[in-house]
Amino acid sequence: MKSLQYLFIILASGYLLFSCTSCGTPEPEDIDLGINYYPLEVGKFRIYKVDSIIYDNKNNTIVQDTNSFFLKEELTDTIRDNQGNLVYTLERFERADINDTWRVKDVYGVTLIDYQLHTVEENQRFIKLVYPVGVDVAPWNGNTFIDEFTTVDIAGESIEIFKGWLYEYSEVDVPMQIQSIVFDSTLTVIQASEDNLIEYRYSTETYARGVGLIKKDMQILNTQCYNCGTDTWEEKAEKGFILKQEIIDYN
Repeated sequence: MKSLQYLFIILASGYLLFSCTSCGTPEPEDIDLGINYYPLEVGKFRIYKVDSIIYDNKNNTIVQDTNSFFLKEELTDTIRDNQGNLVYTLERFERADINDTWRVKDVYGVTLIDYQLHTVEENQRFIKLVYPVGVDVAPWNGNTFIDEFTTVDIAGESIEIFKGWLYEYSEVDVPMQIQSIVFDSTLTVIQASEDNLIEYRYSTETYARGVGLIKKDMQILNTQCYNCGTDTWEEKAEKGFILKQEIIDYN
């Protein structure tokens, strides 16, 4: 009888140990990777207010051309690429006034590959987010598919937009207010922050859980003004652009 009692105790102890071990190891599906920072669901849309400044050299005079408009992005369909990846069609629309009719601007592609969020924008592929998200994640080359010396025409001037970009998370799971909208959990990706005598490359994107992109800031500026003292880049820039994009509505 005592032998049976000892056997029961040993078996029970083993069961408890196994249960505790199992409880301490979360199943993969229970780990929060942060994928909902860019929800992939047909029908999801976001509307932004966009303000931009383009530096234009007109007859040796630098003119700052300003523009404001509204931008709508909507996931409208899915297709399979030649690698079999599921790609979401992101249609983009513009209108100059809040009451104008939306006009199709262009179409992007968004897909999830090997725990990375890829977007194809004007035939350029970017790795916008890597999962799991976190400030301890190592910086990554989000422009790995792009030659950093690729030139883009801005107001008749060629400019190397992507020089020196290296992506990293600067904040994750922090509250933020954009316009009049409050978001409980947001993350910010610093894509570029390079500053030298003649070039300034600054680009960040901010995402919110359950929403996607909520804010974008870009300053891509060049100058030949070496001795401009305390002039800011906005003051001394001779070519390039500044862009500010903020969300005003979403579903």
